[in-house]
Amino acid sequence: MVIVKKPEKLRVCIDPKHLNQALKRSHYIMPTLEDVLYKLPKARIFTLVDARDAFLQCKLDEESSFMTTFWTPWGRKRWLKLPFGVSVAPEIYQRKQHELLAGLKGIEPIADDVLIVGCGETDDEAERDHDVKLLALMERCRSVKLRLGLKKLQFKVKDVHFHGHILSAKGLKPDPDKVRAILDMPNPSDAKGVQRLIGFANYLAKFMPHLSAVCEPLRRLLDKDTPWHWLPKHEAAVQEMKSLASSMPVLRYYDVTKPVTIQSDSSQRGLGCCLMQEGQPVAFASRALTPTEQNYAQIEKECLSIVFSCQRFHHYLYGRELVTAETDHKPLIAIFSKPLLNAPKRLQSM
Repeated sequence: MVIVKKPEKLRVCIDPKHLNQALKRSHYIMPTLEDVLYKLPKARIFTLVDARDAFLQCKLDEESSFMTTFWTPWGRKRWLKLPFGVSVAPEIYQRKQHELLAGLKGIEPIADDVLIVGCGETDDEAERDHDVKLLALMERCRSVKLRLGLKKLQFKVKDVHFHGHILSAKGLKPDPDKVRAILDMPNPSDAKGVQRLIGFANYLAKFMPHLSAVCEPLRRLLDKDTPWHWLPKHEAAVQEMKSLASSMPVLRYYDVTKPVTIQSDSSQRGLGCCLMQEGQPVAFASRALTPTEQNYAQIEKECLSIVFSCQRFHHYLYGRELVTAETDHKPLIAIFSKPLLNAPKRLQSM
């Protein structure tokens, strides 16, 4: 038996290490924030509810229940509901939740959170749309006996905190708590600290253009057999990263009906790109160049940045008849206007 202390209660859990080694996971595809954002171009009002004791709403059959037997000071007990700590629990719960809420428009479940979105051209229209969807959700929950909690309820708000971000009528914004955490992080004192800093910044990479180029000096501290050293260039990289974090833009929601433009650029050590709609950014992305790619000619790096942007934003671009790519490299534009066979081999493959 494992006891986890929660703010208002003690939660009884188990550590099913050997059981997890024997279980075969279902590999159910878990939804992400990107799977929700493209449905919100006209969103104005939001409500967020969460399932109360999510896993404990799933009953186990008798055979599975005996597999969760655990020791307590009062003898052996077994779980009748799906316990926390079992490796298959997230996929099982997410699949069940999708099955129970299937067919409801404007209802977006991720993990145990359920987002209700009111869309419309005006606030009144959005409010009516929201109320219809919320009533449909309540009726479905009553019919399938899905219990919701009140403590995390965000009801009819203009800005909703949802999975580390803020959804609003204006667009997608980073959670101020996450931004504050980056700004308050002390300078790393070892390689592990550098990994923590870069990993935390990558969580908000979609808001930070050219993040990989900024982090390049810090990544060199992670090279194999590199002794730890902290120089002014590393301090400057950290300060520039924090400057990017403090001035993050509001990203607009992706709209499948609007034309798409990708802007890409390359530096000596990194690639950067931006997905645009109607002159406003939808998402940023960047990555570092490998040692081999750093030896490419500049025209090849610029073409590689276009390839990277198409790969990174594949789920936005796939199936579109027309995508506009913008580059500031004039020789690359000239090569694109010539027959493919006239281009160098590497550009041909790109």
